[in-house]
Amino acid sequence: MKESKTEVTTENFAKEETKKQSKQTATATPNRKHRRLLQKYQGIHKMKRKLPLNEWREQIRFNLKDGKNIQSERKDKIDKYLSEVYNDKLASRTKVWEEIGYSKSAIYNLKKAFAILFESVDGDVQESRRDAKEYLKKANSSLK
Repeated sequence: MKESKTEVTTENFAKEETKKQSKQTATATPNRKHRRLLQKYQGIHKMKRKLPLNEWREQIRFNLKDGKNIQSERKDKIDKYLSEVYNDKLASRTKVWEEIGYSKSAIYNLKKAFAILFESVDGDVQESRRDAKEYLKKANSSLK
């Protein structure tokens, strides 16, 4: 009898399953079943079984604290990037508004409207757009 070259072992299965899971996680967030399966193949369940409960809790606390730090650093980088983009766009638009002939008060209203429209608002979007339109109307009325 011939033996197959690719023997089905738990390690091969785990590698193949993690490849499948990584492809799935790129498209959609994994559900609980998939997360547990990945944890199993990564050896987290064995590690958890061998540790006493208080050490496992300390490990979880450390992971949560570390995750919060990573998330705050990531958020700071994103905020810094967005503020740079905002300032660059605002500077270029202010030059254009000055060339068009808007007054200082009109430019002030245009800056307010630009800030409202640039900022992603979690609350009432329609209300913020209404406010921005009012500022734009004030600026356009001063131009005429």
